Amino acid sequence: MAVVSYLATTFLLVNTTFHPAALLVFPGWILLVSGVLLVQASRHHATDESDRRPAAGLTRPSADGSPLPAQRSPDEQHDEP
Repeated sequence: MAVVSYLATTFLLVNTTFHPAALLVFPGWILLVSGVLLVQASRHHATDESDRRPAAGLTRPSADGSPLPAQRSPDEQHDEP
């Protein structure tokens, strides 16, 4: 991506004509960068979502029958190894 950006920048700096193909370099570069950012953001979001889900069978219901874990006081949270 960086190499394509440098090539597009160099082309736009050196180019002095208003040929229709030359006028499409900058908008094309913007679309390319936007697409790369969207794909990477969706991949990052997908890995975040998979990290948050507990594995099957690892959750236990709390004493009151709720599927959520019981809330512990700050003193109890520090007792874990």
